[in-house]
Amino acid sequence: MTIEETIRNEAKEIIESALKKIESEESYKDMDGNTLKSIFIGTCFNIMPSGKYYMPFACSNVEKCSKCDGKGEITNSNYAETVECPVCHGIGSEEAYKDQVMQEALEDFADKYSAFVHNGEGDPCDMFVSIVVDEDEDMEME
Repeated sequence: MTIEETIRNEAKEIIESALKKIESEESYKDMDGNTLKSIFIGTCFNIMPSGKYYMPFACSNVEKCSKCDGKGEITNSNYAETVECPVCHGIGSEEAYKDQVMQEALEDFADKYSAFVHNGEGDPCDMFVSIVVDEDEDMEME
């Protein structure tokens, strides 16, 4: 099994587990007036493969790829002068690539269930899965 498959399987388990519990959560209105149900799935520190939180203006906590030394490409012995690094896939950091795979997998699996993944408003390190609730349907349940 590839590292990408392993990460995607983990993301699928996280989303499926969250969605099994989300129905029992209280609904609330978000800032846009949508009625949602949300469940905390963890922090980026325990969900993301790197265990890190990235800031767009600071990347000193990201380790350079061991294969391409952070360049995102390697010398090609065939036709083109360089090719995309097979370890970091052009990002320059293997751990950042794995985090990207996890984020995309979480979003893809959530989307299959009409849910979405987002960070917390109070703490951007907190991660949640949410669903939009039909208000009429929610009121019938109460």
